[in-house]
Amino acid sequence: MAVPPRRVELLLPHPDQVRGTTKSLRTSNTPRAADAGRRLLAFPAYATQRVADSAASYARDEAALFARNHEARRFGEQVGELEARVDALAARIEALGPRVTPIR
Repeated sequence: MAVPPRRVELLLPHPDQVRGTTKSLRTSNTPRAADAGRRLLAFPAYATQRVADSAASYARDEAALFARNHEARRFGEQVGELEARVDALAARIEALGPRVTPIR
């Protein structure tokens, strides 16, 4: 009496996919077993990348720890504008220097 091969469900995502899918594996089928092995070996890197992406997304969007590109660019522009205004003010103060007598 022949025993049919058992089915094992793998819930690991394929490295090329963003979302995981459920794949069936016949224990007697070598190519599927090799594919399962490759997925198991790729899982730590996949999990690490997902955790890092989630942490970066949280820090940027929820906790506002990091600035977005356009925010950082605008901040740099504002710093440049402020620097120009401070330099103009310093020049005006220097020009007033000879006209002001010190108080004693």
